[in-house]
Amino acid sequence: MNRIISFLGTGEYHQTTYCWEGRGQFETCYVAEALARLAPARLVTLLATREARDMHGKALESQLNKDHIETQWCELPHGQSTEEQWKEFESLRTIIETEHENGVVLDITHGFRAQPFFAGAVLFVLLAIGRLPKDLRVVYAEYDRQQGRGNVWDLTLFLELAGWAVALNLFRRAGVADQLVQLSERVRRHEAQQRIGSSYPSFHSLVKAIENIANDMAAIRIASIVTGYAQDDTQKHKVHGSAMHVLKQIEMHQDEVKQKLPALAVILNELRDQLAPLVASQLDGEEGRAALCALARHYLALGRLPEAAVVLRESRVNLYAENPGATEINRLGFDKDARTKAEARFRCDDPLARAIAEVRNDIEHGGMRSQPLSACVLRQRLENIVNQCSSLSGTCTNPSQVRTWFVSRHPGARNWARSQGLAVDKFVEHIEVAQVRPGDKVIGSLPVTLAADICKSGARYLHLSVNLPREARGRELTEEEMRYYGARVEEHQVYKIGC
Repeated sequence: MNRIISFLGTGEYHQTTYCWEGRGQFETCYVAEALARLAPARLVTLLATREARDMHGKALESQLNKDHIETQWCELPHGQSTEEQWKEFESLRTIIETEHENGVVLDITHGFRAQPFFAGAVLFVLLAIGRLPKDLRVVYAEYDRQQGRGNVWDLTLFLELAGWAVALNLFRRAGVADQLVQLSERVRRHEAQQRIGSSYPSFHSLVKAIENIANDMAAIRIASIVTGYAQDDTQKHKVHGSAMHVLKQIEMHQDEVKQKLPALAVILNELRDQLAPLVASQLDGEEGRAALCALARHYLALGRLPEAAVVLRESRVNLYAENPGATEINRLGFDKDARTKAEARFRCDDPLARAIAEVRNDIEHGGMRSQPLSACVLRQRLENIVNQCSSLSGTCTNPSQVRTWFVSRHPGARNWARSQGLAVDKFVEHIEVAQVRPGDKVIGSLPVTLAADICKSGARYLHLSVNLPREARGRELTEEEMRYYGARVEEHQVYKIGC
């Protein structure tokens, strides 16, 4: 250890034998001296009010100087105002962060009032920004007055618990595993130095599994996540999806975590619930479609819109595959030609194809196009598409079953539609959402809320637009007037948004 950082109070300190498991024992009045001798360390930084330094400073410095241990002082305010409390916080942060590359023992034994809490808050902030000392121990020395003995408790386990909680939660909320990997390496170094001991679970295999799925998610390796993928043909039958690997590791560590770190078990349970829907034995069929829909939702929950759009498209293409060879890329018989045909059918027949394409194009061009959608609207549209995919998960529209509805009570509009050669199956004056099927085309000038419900059902809405001057409004139009005023049919995707 390079430095001991220790609080010093105004209490009356008695001669005590301080015992630190694995390091030995030392008799002194001052816990800072005992820690410096047992760590060992060549520098002691003392955090104290002016009164505490006046009371103990000379005696403690004299003891430390006998063994050529350097002493530094940091004067702390009493913390009786918000301003003084922030000053304490900043003093602690500066001292601890300075030792980022070194080893530090932080001793909170004689911390006064809220000082230990401030120390914990500082450590948590430095943990979050990756500025903790590489080798940090947090200790507290209890005092047994009857035995005249003090046992040094190593509290670092609880700081490491906070580290695991932060890193796991970062992965759970953002799909990023870098902080977990760094923490795992740090713990591995501590284990090599025999600083942690058997009381702490070893999460290295769990972290490796999480790192693998994080990499698969970053590259949108759909099959690798859901079913597993191997480039080596001889290994294809052995693989499992990276989501499944994480679930197996959580199950493997579950009992040990409940026993030793029960607080962490809650986060692991939430992670398990989050990843369980992403597992399937195949991409084809209802099981695979449900997993891909769940994967798209998962990307959306992480705020990763481009990836969600990619997964949505591929999940819909799978609906039009003539055989599993067009969907199961981990099989020896993956059929590229069949996949190409499925994509062609998707573009022509799928009721969500255009909506997905519009969102993907807007995202892929970075909004560098005419009237780009806001991020909030893009997210809402993707959420609507995911909801539609859920309701249409097993639906593959047969073109022969698609119906075209023309909704209007005006004879002139109906005659115009016939004169334009529009292939209309049903002319109706009014329409209800329950009447249409996924893939149906609905032509008309509908109220925006009804048009949104039509789109949500999986049908396509084509708006009948007419450039009417003021004097032509409010009366029946003839077929000829419809043409004269530029009547046309334009497809729209209508969504209700919450932004």
